[in-house]
Amino acid sequence: MSIYKNLSIVIPFKSGDLIRQTLFDFVYNRLKKLYTDAEIVIGEYDGEPFSRGRAINNGVSKASNENIFICDSDFIFLPKLVDDALGLIDRVPWIIPYSKAYNLDEETTGNIIIKNEDFDLYNTPLIGRPQSHLGLGSMCFIKRDKFDLIGGFDENLVGWGYEDNVFSHIADTVLGEHVRIENKIFHLFHQVYLRRLFFHCLAVLLS
Repeated sequence: MSIYKNLSIVIPFKSGDLIRQTLFDFVYNRLKKLYTDAEIVIGEYDGEPFSRGRAINNGVSKASNENIFICDSDFIFLPKLVDDALGLIDRVPWIIPYSKAYNLDEETTGNIIIKNEDFDLYNTPLIGRPQSHLGLGSMCFIKRDKFDLIGGFDENLVGWGYEDNVFSHIADTVLGEHVRIENKIFHLFHQVYLRRLFFHCLAVLLS
């Protein structure tokens, strides 16, 4: 039996933004092609203000499989990442399946999405260097019963960000410390990222 038959991939998504829709369509179709036997669930929340945590919880509530892979819609990775995680998921509390995150530049992202070119994820132009810190967000693997045990993501946090940190600390405390796998993930370029970076730098300068 395919190892993907007991896998539900949950993608949190907020409609209404053309850029996010384009990235979502690409990532969704790529995952569907790579993992044909897996269930792919869209986690949505149309309320205002948007809550990524609530969108994820809504998606997991619709998932029918035991193994849950939560994956943001603006990241891509080599196919082995999922295989690595599924090989461990029955033996560890929960999993963060990457050790480095890279930011793809605008041209590379355009070639991947618009031109649908073949690409080598280890030899693509990058914005700056890999993130210096080991992130806690963007994607994780967890068993459904463990997700339910800790109550999922905090729905009181709004927007995109920080709900991953809260989830990680609760999961580490209740379930046991996560296992991080040596893999690389790649962030698709979009202007929202640059705006967030600008305000972060401004806050640092003013602090």
